[in-house]
Amino acid sequence: MDGELSSSKRSKYSTEEVVNSVGEKPTFLYVMLMFGLMTFNMMCAMVAYFPNFGGYVPYSDWRCISGSKDCLNRTSKFSDQGWQNQSVTKERTFIESRCSIKLKQFDTSLDVHTLELYRDDIEDDQNSNIGSIIFDSNAQQISVRSYIQCKNSIKSCTKDFPFNFEVDSKTFECNLIFAGSTLEQEESTISCGASKLTLTDDEGILTAVERVKYIDLKGIGTYDLHCPDKDQYNRDNLCGTGDSNMYDGQMNVGKDFYWYTQGRTSFSIDWNLYCDREYLRSMISSVYFGGAWLGLIVGGTLYDLIGRKRGALVGYGVVIAACFASAASTSIEFLFVCRFFQGSGVFLGYTGMYVLLLEYAATKYRALVNTAILMMWAVGYLLVTFTGYMIHDWHWLAATSGFLFLTLHLIPLILTPQSPSFLLVTKRDVEGAKASLRWLMMLNRSSFDLEGVVLEDTVEETEEPSFADTMKDFWKYKEMLVQMLIQMWLWIVAAFIYYGFSFSWSSLGKDIYMSYLYAAIGEIVAYTVLTLPLEYWGRKNSHIMMFLVGSASFLLAMIPYKISGSFTVEQLSCLIGSMFVSAVFGFIYLYTIELSPTSHRGRICSYCSITARLGAFSGTYTSLMFGWSKKGTLIIFAVLSGLAGLATFRLPDTKGVLTPASAEEVQLRRKRDL
Repeated sequence: MDGELSSSKRSKYSTEEVVNSVGEKPTFLYVMLMFGLMTFNMMCAMVAYFPNFGGYVPYSDWRCISGSKDCLNRTSKFSDQGWQNQSVTKERTFIESRCSIKLKQFDTSLDVHTLELYRDDIEDDQNSNIGSIIFDSNAQQISVRSYIQCKNSIKSCTKDFPFNFEVDSKTFECNLIFAGSTLEQEESTISCGASKLTLTDDEGILTAVERVKYIDLKGIGTYDLHCPDKDQYNRDNLCGTGDSNMYDGQMNVGKDFYWYTQGRTSFSIDWNLYCDREYLRSMISSVYFGGAWLGLIVGGTLYDLIGRKRGALVGYGVVIAACFASAASTSIEFLFVCRFFQGSGVFLGYTGMYVLLLEYAATKYRALVNTAILMMWAVGYLLVTFTGYMIHDWHWLAATSGFLFLTLHLIPLILTPQSPSFLLVTKRDVEGAKASLRWLMMLNRSSFDLEGVVLEDTVEETEEPSFADTMKDFWKYKEMLVQMLIQMWLWIVAAFIYYGFSFSWSSLGKDIYMSYLYAAIGEIVAYTVLTLPLEYWGRKNSHIMMFLVGSASFLLAMIPYKISGSFTVEQLSCLIGSMFVSAVFGFIYLYTIELSPTSHRGRICSYCSITARLGAFSGTYTSLMFGWSKKGTLIIFAVLSGLAGLATFRLPDTKGVLTPASAEEVQLRRKRDL
């Protein structure tokens, strides 16, 4: 609709036409309020992917207990990288805390040599400097100092030991061996000539040495590194599987090994969810989707009974309570209950919020608003990665989502009125609908004259329809039923492939944080680039294209060809295919809303999302399918994507078209198209 409508030209308008006119030029205040509502999606992503960080099993971070012969026998087979000579290229140098370091100084004219220890490479962060090792030839001693434990007295966090520097010699050499450097090494030591200092967990000294990731080599000539192959500390060796099946079963924590997490906690570690109990961690995701089914079933009725906003408020309260309760979990059973209600609250709130946002957006901006909502989910990827990296205690990590929900989302949700389309079509509340439209006009400073306008009501009855009446409409107006069934199929396929890849991101790389960072970037690129065909080619053609390109990509992934180095056609094709299908899973929300009549929109969106959870639930076990047959799994993906693309041909396009108000209008549009 071009420009604002004038009530002098016409006397009747639908609520969507008024929204289009009033929202033609959205103001900054309106955009910011809509953005505040969109942050709900960002919080939903944090809740959904919390177990990937809060329950992460660090299979590369374990060490043998000296009394376990089984563990020492396994790790004695590990290869090591040998001594590697390094010259000082910059002052702060990255090291692994499992490595041994040989320091060699040719210039003995200096009285004091200081080796500073850092936890990261942020030069202006005072907390980064966690300690120092001071070689003092005047005092003939070496001092190890931990800034972590220093409070009022430096003496309380310093360990000194004598050493004869023999200043007449041409060089001085010292060897630093960190805990775990020689596999069975449990303590850190400093050896200089015949003198040796053993660092135990005394007054926090060892804590500083264990956390070191960077060293400052001022005044040090050269150094040699010796590191065990850290990749050998893996699941196969710990659990006695894979190449390590020569060993008799898994090792036991506390008896054979201990977790070497450097202060990070995990509920998987607290409750021993590793090796043969790891399936319980996978069940946490399944329980979450079980709760999603309940939330969507309830939401299907609530959205069309009490409205989109109030339904979202119910979900909002449930998910916040569940987030704080999960932070207090003391057992896996209680966390199962919390995750169930988190899934219920997230999907109850998210679906209601999504419908509300789209009903407040002008037709010409719906695709843009949809993309912005999807972007917030990708931002949630980034946020959960950041908080997972910064917050070391999983209890506080679980509570973070609850705090962010309260601080970022409560005010926008309270300020936003009920959807005018819902009030008019479902509740027959003309005055309530006009009140909501006046709120929208106030935000956008619109001059539209609403007082002389009659809002159209395409349904002749003035009484609010009952639940049974709205359900009978699916049989009475079969076109609405056919379209809903096709959409359900598209949702199942998109969710199955999307979550099939999403729950494998932590396995795609050795660093879980970088893996999720790449996942977020991939989704942002997909949503940004593929919004263009959605807007210019139409919803129908874009969905067909994305499904078919995804299908072709999965078939190409079976070609055993290496592009360069370790990058293969399989990896590239799977990345492209997953990006296209991920985009479909985001854009299908918009397509479903535009196809659904206002009278049944909340219910149809809920039912489609319920069936999507079937695909999501199955997608969590895709890793098992790849273990069975990689090519077979790719063929299944390709066939499902192709069938979904073909099924989309049966649906009408909705680009630039006003959404139907009733089931009868859906039927009439089908007859008109035929």
